[in-house]
Amino acid sequence: MPRRSIQHVPQLRFAGEHDGVGDVAFHDHPVPELILVVKGECRTETSAANFHSQPGDLLCIPAGVSHNQIDFGDVRTLYVGFESSRFNIKQPCQFRMTCRELIEHSLWMLFELHTCQWSGGQSSAGHLLALLLDAVHGVQTPDQKATLPRRLVDLQHWLETHLDGELSVERLAEQVGLSASRLFQLFENHLGLSPMQYVQIQRMARARQYLMDPYLTVKQIAPLCGYSDVNLFIRTFRRHHQLPPRRWRLKNCV
Repeated sequence: MPRRSIQHVPQLRFAGEHDGVGDVAFHDHPVPELILVVKGECRTETSAANFHSQPGDLLCIPAGVSHNQIDFGDVRTLYVGFESSRFNIKQPCQFRMTCRELIEHSLWMLFELHTCQWSGGQSSAGHLLALLLDAVHGVQTPDQKATLPRRLVDLQHWLETHLDGELSVERLAEQVGLSASRLFQLFENHLGLSPMQYVQIQRMARARQYLMDPYLTVKQIAPLCGYSDVNLFIRTFRRHHQLPPRRWRLKNCV
């Protein structure tokens, strides 16, 4: 899949996660927003239409449209705001996503890229957004299907329990029976990242989870995230978050 020209690459403006019980008040954004319901049921009200959403439903909210979210129990949603000349939906609408796994993973990765704010993140975010918009367009054009390759999905699941190990492109490729060059191509085409960039983002997400536990020291957390050298872990974390782990913990753990 060729890279898009710069003028057609979407720009990520915000990304986040709503997780728990609690309604979201009416608000609007100067850019379009996509909201995926991952867990639970909720109701979204806009001036044009109201939507009852379940897991797998994707809401498209145009720029400037005020909307809220009323949760029915425990609800989790992922959302992104972006700028793109390719997004031509003028009214709020909702789609049932048959390629939910791809959409959920893309939104989660955009959330991670936005949180980490690493130097190559904006380029990768633009690529992921383009894939996401292709998937939304595919819902309106049924002959187009957007999915992640099975081996890529299998590797992502495997990594969830192996982030603390010694990992390399060759090790990842061996796990799914591919050459290193073919694996690199799959990651670039479908996620806009190299395999080891993806691993590093996953490790930083794991590090933030562990840092929320006040009883774990930075020295204990480093090997749990695959870093035998605690100083390398601190430098990597600082590069991704503009703060060292201890200061990030003080800022984010109340």
